[in-house]
Amino acid sequence: MIASLLIISMLSKVGYIDGHYIKQIETNKYDEQSYFDVQMVDEKNIKFQAFSYWTGVNPDNVHTGVINGIIPIKDGKAVYEELWETPVDYVPNHPAVVYDPRKADEFQGCHVDVTFKSDSTVHVEDNYKCGGLNVTFMGDYKRKSFGIPEWFDFDNQK
Repeated sequence: MIASLLIISMLSKVGYIDGHYIKQIETNKYDEQSYFDVQMVDEKNIKFQAFSYWTGVNPDNVHTGVINGIIPIKDGKAVYEELWETPVDYVPNHPAVVYDPRKADEFQGCHVDVTFKSDSTVHVEDNYKCGGLNVTFMGDYKRKSFGIPEWFDFDNQK
């Protein structure tokens, strides 16, 4: 009973958040290919998966990225972090560097802030180090459906 009250209390601030969200682009249209799927696991955690892509001047030049995990949520806000600890693909002075040994004492990795709004929108900000070269998950995602895709089961991945 107490767990149910906690869920209702938290959701009263942001509404029911489970669903499939698609990215809203600057023209107020939607990018059907970039998405953010989310499901409440319990009163303190969500399971999510996000897909985004970047297209260069040449339309055949496409980079894609996926992030997913189970992360804590409080008052409609959640943070995802993935720490990089090895000098894989090190490129000096490149903003999308995976790991820079010169900055070993600083956080290096993917950092994503997620904010659920009461209007069925998810606002996502990242540090440009998530998903791949030139790929970012930043933006607003509007809920398209309440259903969770059948493939949304990655419990053994993270």
